[in-house]
Amino acid sequence: MKLQKYLLILPLMLTSVSSFAQETTVSNNQYTSTVHFSTQVHHSIDKDLMLASVYSRQTGKSLAQLRERVSKNLNEVLALAKKYPSIEVEATGIQNYPHYEKDKVKGWEAQGTIEFKSKDFKAMEKLLSSLGEDIALNSIYFSVSPEKMEKLEDELTQEMIQKLQHKAEIVKKALKANEYVLDDVKLGHLNDRTYYQPYMAEMSYGAKSSPQANKLPIEPGKETVEIQVSATAKFK
Repeated sequence: MKLQKYLLILPLMLTSVSSFAQETTVSNNQYTSTVHFSTQVHHSIDKDLMLASVYSRQTGKSLAQLRERVSKNLNEVLALAKKYPSIEVEATGIQNYPHYEKDKVKGWEAQGTIEFKSKDFKAMEKLLSSLGEDIALNSIYFSVSPEKMEKLEDELTQEMIQKLQHKAEIVKKALKANEYVLDDVKLGHLNDRTYYQPYMAEMSYGAKSSPQANKLPIEPGKETVEIQVSATAKFK
């Protein structure tokens, strides 16, 4: 009797295994075509961040006196900048450079730099135009603020996904497939270049009296950014 029961169970087991193998084959082969493609999106965006750098430089024989004069000049700039709370200010310190003559130190140069950053272009223009004669304008450049760039990246990501779906729909129609899935989607980042267009002022004192000081480039212009995405589409 026991042997008869086993013989009855065995065909059922074989049927189950065969059915499982058939389902696995169908599952693995349901997507018959695979296509790899990529796309990119370009966008023009207004630069909303202005950055500027100014410095004070003194040369002479007494390093202590030079540093004191540079420090005084920079402190005057810092005091002036406090009138404009919308401007971020960073003093990078004072550097010393020896002047040699026949391998001996004959004098010194002391230089200190202050950097400004703001979205308030009018405030920046007023501040830079009111610098004293012992402060020189080093550079002005414009960029896109991190928060604006982050918002743009979110918008471009949505646009790129829509482009991928559009391409997949075209391929699906060409292959006469019933449906598709997007797989292995790889999103890029906004291109890592720094979008500065530096304006270098003449390297001399008297930024206030300099002809270029009255022609500060306050027009930031636009910047073109791009982001890329790639994916694999499987069709059945």
